[in-house]
Amino acid sequence: MSFESYKPSPEEIAKAESMMTDEQRAMSEQRRKQLATAEAQQNSAEEESAGVERESVERWMKLGRENLESIPMPESLKSLIRESLETPQLGPYHNEGPEMAAHLGLIMENVDTINSDKFDFRTLGLPQDLEEKVKERITRAIKANYEQMRTYAYLHDLEKPSCMNIEDAGGKQRVFTMEEWRELVAQNGGDKEKAMVVLTGQGYTKIGYRIGGELAKELGIEDKDHGDEGEKMLLDMAAKDEEMKKFIDDLELILKGIANHELHFQVFNNAKSAGKFEKFLASNFSEDEIDFIYAACLIDIAGSLDKNGQSDFQGFRNMVVARENHGLIKSSGLKNVESLVNLDSVEKVKSRIEQLKKEAAAKEIKLEDADVVSLTEQAKTWGITSEDDMNELQKALSEAVGKENPASIVGQTLPNKLKRYIKNIKGYLETKVVR
Repeated sequence: MSFESYKPSPEEIAKAESMMTDEQRAMSEQRRKQLATAEAQQNSAEEESAGVERESVERWMKLGRENLESIPMPESLKSLIRESLETPQLGPYHNEGPEMAAHLGLIMENVDTINSDKFDFRTLGLPQDLEEKVKERITRAIKANYEQMRTYAYLHDLEKPSCMNIEDAGGKQRVFTMEEWRELVAQNGGDKEKAMVVLTGQGYTKIGYRIGGELAKELGIEDKDHGDEGEKMLLDMAAKDEEMKKFIDDLELILKGIANHELHFQVFNNAKSAGKFEKFLASNFSEDEIDFIYAACLIDIAGSLDKNGQSDFQGFRNMVVARENHGLIKSSGLKNVESLVNLDSVEKVKSRIEQLKKEAAAKEIKLEDADVVSLTEQAKTWGITSEDDMNELQKALSEAVGKENPASIVGQTLPNKLKRYIKNIKGYLETKVVR
């Protein structure tokens, strides 16, 4: 029997404990509790990751490493990417594998699935009409830019290591480095899953790839995100190396994808408005560029799995709704759209557009003498009972006969105490609009 496999009998344990001092006994009990806690956390981690099959994780890790070698790029850049594949993953968003190689492998798998028309767009959870639009746009973007999308996949998270932080259950963050991770893996005999268990045993719950908020203030630096930092890094390398410069010259579309691949999380996590779409996308990019950015966001989300092995497409759905809202407003022909740009659903935008068109058409309607008679009669149901008030109303209505925008003219003529009835007059005019 080897030393490693030897387990003392209960009698031997009891004898050893009887010979311990109180201090030794306390230390032994503390160690026993630590081991029990670590074992429970490992079991919990295994249960939580039950939604992601080990076979899939291994496949994605392999794809992530092997596909890189088939993509043409300067060796100096490829070497950096190889190192970045070891970036650790912990938390609610990246359960596709313990390191970033699995994330990129799953992304590459999804790119190929979309390119071969096999991706199930129903998983996005969109209404059918929007699903069809997204399917057409994303598929076209990936087929038209297949090689660029493959290259993008390996560049978009290149600077995660330099922006890495680790967070405990209380939300406290600190910088976490690749050196720390590699040392922890080495201490655990190269077993990355065991290294993760150690981290969770220390109370850590999430690894992030952005230095911001309190952590940035603590470090005395500006906020930095791995997408923006990745774009800066590539441009800096191009400024110093001729081979990289030639490579970067063909990456304009990819660089835009890198800088914006987390819009679904950073901007549209809780926003669906046309105003957001205009500010962050429509005012900065062409339609084809926006399609590429949407495709970049989609494959990033599809390559990120929760503990049940599912992707959270909520932010992407919001992006789709925001774009649809923007398109509806743009095609409405309305000049004053201020009341539309912050609405958060397609239904609200459609309803408001219809109302604004009614109001605009009502301004074109001209009152006739018969309308004055009809409105005066209706005024009794509005609550106007005084003869003087009725005369004031009739006078204002008569003043507007035959003129454009009659509601405005009536509003200028009516005394203040009767101005609240202008909405009734507008309602009447809208009923005269021919649908």
